[in-house]
Amino acid sequence: AGYGIDLSASYALSNGHTYWLGGANGDNGAVYIVYANRADGRIYYPATPNQRWEASAWLNPHRCSARVVIAFMDGNGNALTTVASSNVVNNDSNGSDLTGYKRVGCFALAPGGTVFVRIQIEAYANGQGSPYLFFTQPHLGVALPNQAELSPWSPGGGQMAKLNSG
Repeated sequence: AGYGIDLSASYALSNGHTYWLGGANGDNGAVYIVYANRADGRIYYPATPNQRWEASAWLNPHRCSARVVIAFMDGNGNALTTVASSNVVNNDSNGSDLTGYKRVGCFALAPGGTVFVRIQIEAYANGQGSPYLFFTQPHLGVALPNQAELSPWSPGGGQMAKLNSG
């Protein structure tokens, strides 16, 4: 599996950047996860119990399904719970224009014991060979108490980095 930014001109936004995550033929059932890596190198952000969060991204999965996940952790970095968006399956659209992507996201209330939160972008290989996920504009932020719509995206200080594959 590999990952990076702007795989080719066909899969790089003309007015921005596109992250990609790719697997190998025969990766049926494999899960690939990437997460936000803050400018200071940490993989998570401070959070408190009962704080409401939102996460979103524009996804364009090819030969796989993908989703956005909010993961809450305790003070030792142990997972407490995760909340996921709906899946986007085999979108296979043009990667150079945002209209070829689907924006998905979710809201979640931090459980008791929460000290940290992070956004994860997950792709699930489905056996069609050479699965790729292209995604852009990931967002993680504190949500308003009654917020029902995802916040507009704006550039931030984080970068995406590979967490796990297999």
